Amino acid sequence: MSEENKNEMEQQKDAVETMQEDVTEKKKISIGSILFPVAVILILGIFFCVVWMNKSATQKKEDQKKVSVTGYGVQSVEDLCENYIQIGKYKGLNYEITQAMFDDVVAEDTQYYETVKRKSRDTDSVSFNITGYVDGKKDKNISLTDQEVIIGQDTDGTFKAVSALVKGRSAGDIIQDAQGIDPNEMSSDGTDYTGKNVSFNIKVTAVSKLVVDQVTDEWVKENFEEEGYTTTEDYYEYVEDTLEQDAMASLWEQVIDGSVVKKYPEDAYSRIIDEVDADYAYEADQWGMKLDEYYDLIQYTDEDLEKEYENEMASEMAAWVIAFQENLYEVSDDEVEDWWLSNYEEYGYDSVDAMKQDYKKDEIVRAIVLENASGFVYDNAKITKSYTEK
Repeated sequence: MSEENKNEMEQQKDAVETMQEDVTEKKKISIGSILFPVAVILILGIFFCVVWMNKSATQKKEDQKKVSVTGYGVQSVEDLCENYIQIGKYKGLNYEITQAMFDDVVAEDTQYYETVKRKSRDTDSVSFNITGYVDGKKDKNISLTDQEVIIGQDTDGTFKAVSALVKGRSAGDIIQDAQGIDPNEMSSDGTDYTGKNVSFNIKVTAVSKLVVDQVTDEWVKENFEEEGYTTTEDYYEYVEDTLEQDAMASLWEQVIDGSVVKKYPEDAYSRIIDEVDADYAYEADQWGMKLDEYYDLIQYTDEDLEKEYENEMASEMAAWVIAFQENLYEVSDDEVEDWWLSNYEEYGYDSVDAMKQDYKKDEIVRAIVLENASGFVYDNAKITKSYTEK
């Protein structure tokens, strides 16, 4: 082999060895480039897992802190929404304030009745007593005293018949054997009078005419100056405020009607019962009655009471759900104090301190949350106003 060939083979051998070293080096670099990112990913994974767990724990504590203000004993906002109440639609509700609504508010202030000595006619208010007889004997169960009808406006059932019968009559007139009166409708205890020999007499006790005042600056000042209204413009602003409050109440009722209550927080439901009963006990006391007597007076049954308890509880839960979802649940001490100052007179107290004797702070917080929630519903509703001032 020539020296030239020998040198060429040695060069090829050196080249092969160099290539092998490069490959080995590349393999070393390649393995390292894989192991390092994996380690970084694992470290980052652990880090973010710890962060997430801490964040989750913090969020859980915050969630529990939020629901603690309800006093319901629920675990979380999610627990409240999933297991207690399914909130109805509360954004984008529709409501129309009509001319009839506007006129009704004005009529409450401007219309009244004055007793007159003449025969009754349309729009008059007629006071009467109605006495029911079975086989000629008076039956208290189908007798009423101190009743009123507006001639031409009462258009249903017994009062429609009475309205027609007393038209054209004067105080002191007695209508013997009055026709068109259903004794079963009159029955105060549900007794069935079908097939019985029943008759009615009606005695007109008074006739009053409708009087309608005109809204003028002088009239407003005379009737509303104590409330701070002295001009017709002031008065109509008051009417609009009243209509807005009515709208707010009606929209809130829509929310409750559209909600589904799955169960009630037991302690809160017991509290609602106590609060409602206490309110009615107070009203009964104002009338000098026992509570059962007052319920009889207003014709309130156990079913009516149960329905009111349930509606109050549903309303309160719905308010909390909206407050949580719309971040309206935080009530500051200043807001509570402002509420005291704004409402103590309306509730019949001489001072804030006097009202604080009867109402606890958490009761006021619930009232503010309900106001915030119902206000949010109103602010996010589609309100149509189709009235003009007269």
